[in-house]
Amino acid sequence: MTKRLRSSSSAKISTLISKQETNISSATVRRRLNEQGLHKLQPLKKPLLSDTHRLNRLKWAKNNKKTDWTKIIFTDETTISLFGKPKKVWRQKGEIVKVPTVKHSIQVHIWGCFSEEGFGNIYCFTDNLNAELLCKIYKKTLLPSAKKIFGKDDNSWKLQEDNDPKHRSKKS
Repeated sequence: MTKRLRSSSSAKISTLISKQETNISSATVRRRLNEQGLHKLQPLKKPLLSDTHRLNRLKWAKNNKKTDWTKIIFTDETTISLFGKPKKVWRQKGEIVKVPTVKHSIQVHIWGCFSEEGFGNIYCFTDNLNAELLCKIYKKTLLPSAKKIFGKDDNSWKLQEDNDPKHRSKKS
């Protein structure tokens, strides 16, 4: 059952077994799976940051030690997919488990901003984010949020974004 339901929790497996008129707790399911060499592990491992990334981040942090963060507005975006990948799957150490994925899942992207004073407005969209759309988001969402948070003085705040090429483009 676990080989078919790799990403299912031990509680869900316990419930499915209980439907077959055999009561078993999720803790017992976990113990039995562990005894068989199955553990809840990441499906793939990929280093997120290289040594260069780490050094660049440390350099940036040192350069910004004296920044007045009360005058900064931060932004970021995230994507929510209808069919997301499971965080962990049941597998044996060294075993490679491929997780079926939907190639073009329905997605919504969410852009938001915040500062020490609180959260700004959010902007939801389905198109791919590019510099042109980012400028539209700045106009419709960022600027009204900044005015709400910092008042009408446009020189009283600074925008802080990550190093995404869209954020660094001349247009945006």
